[in-house]
This record gives sequence, structure tokens and C-alpha cells, in this order.
Amino acid sequence: MRECAFCFTTKNLTKEHVISDWVNELFPGRNTVSYIDGKGVVRRWSEKTINWKARVVCGYCNNGWMSDLEGAVKPFLAPLIRGNTSMPITLEIAGSIAAFAFLKAVIVDHSQRSENPWFPREQRTAFREDRSISDHIQMWMCGVSGRRRAIDMHGGYFGGTLLASGNLYQSYVCTVAIGHLAFQLHSRKQSGTHKQIAPLPHFDAVAVPVWPAARDDLTWPFPAKLQGKSGFDAFSMRWKEIVEI
Repeated sequence: MRECAFCFTTKNLTKEHVISDWVNELFPGRNTVSYIDGKGVVRRWSEKTINWKARVVCGYCNNGWMSDLEGAVKPFLAPLIRGNTSMPITLEIAGSIAAFAFLKAVIVDHSQRSENPWFPREQRTAFREDRSISDHIQMWMCGVSGRRRAIDMHGGYFGGTLLASGNLYQSYVCTVAIGHLAFQLHSRKQSGTHKQIAPLPHFDAVAVPVWPAARDDLTWPFPAKLQGKSGFDAFSMRWKEIVEI
């Protein structure tokens, strides 16, 4: 039986916007949406009003603390999504982006998995109670170039064997681009020793860390950006090949 992703009730499940409803205010008119699910299936469509929802949370969470979180991050995110402003990325803004990214990553994960969600209950409970996020989760943000009236999303699961140690690993990577803003969340599960893993360094100049540690001297827009849809696709797949560090 389906249950709320955050409070685990099975009652009054409602449909939550996968892409926040207020994004429609930023780009009136037709927009393109591209989605790659956890099995690699690509869907692409165009619509005047983005109304993509998933029945993964209850009414209490959806209309309570989740609504409050969305309202709190909108003033920071809207200018970044439009891409037409200069803004210092303070530690407060970085934390807000991380909270928004984690919320969306959980929703995407639950929308494409019928059981055994990726994130443990204790992580989702902590986030619901006080917006706590595990330090083992990593997040980045970056800019996207071009004339952007598009939303791109990829919730991918990667895994394999680390050559250096022989340990097995699995990763969940949620990458989202809305207009000129992209963010990526990476979470891993690994057997044996807990050394760090990292993707190949093709995007080190583009992806700026916002969690668990962020710099306090960043200003948007960043000099280096993802190059449109093709850049997003490559960025979303960067954890397919990793190194142990």
C-alpha cells in the first residue's frame, strides 16, 4: 500500500507537483518538458501549463510544511531560473537550494518506485521535522546557457563494482534543470570501506557544491555553464563512470 513519503500515513494521499506550480508564472506560454526515468525511458512533451503531479505525499504534508518550504525558496530560486540577474549565493540561499533539491529528489524517487524507496525513513523523517539533510548526500548547482523555456529532469540509479577495493556501490542521482538553473543530488550506498567516490572531472568547472559544504563568496551567474539540453544530458549521466578517492 502506498504511503506518504515523509510522514508514512496511507490516508489522504494527494498529488504533489513534481515541478513547482509557481514555475508557470516565470514562463507563461508553451514550455518543453523532458524526463528520463530510472529505467532510462525518455519522455518529452510540450504544454502551456506545467501540471505534472505524483501521488506520493499526504494532504497534511503537501499543504503544510512543504507549502511553507516552497514559499520560502521561491524568492531565491525565481531570479536564478530566469537567469537575468546578478545575485550573491549566500550560505542561506545555498541551504535553501539544497532543501528544495532534496524535496524534489524524494518526490522523483517515490514517483518511479512502487516499493523500497531509496532514502531511509529516518532521513525523510528528519527532513520533515526540521529540514535536516544527511551530510552523506552531495548537491551541486550550475547555470544553463541558451534561450531556456524548458524543464529537464533525470532520476537515475547507477551501480557497479569499485575496481580499487572490489566494493559494490549504488547511487541515486537526481538532476533537474528549470530554465537557467540546474541542480544535482547524489546519494550512494556502498559495501565494505566507506571511501569517497567521484565522477570523472568533466564538470568540475561548472558544478558548484551547495551541500554539505558551500562557498560563501559565490555570485550568480557563474562564468561556466551547461550548454543547453545536450550539456544537461551529459551532466545528468556523469555518475555512470566513477573513481574511488
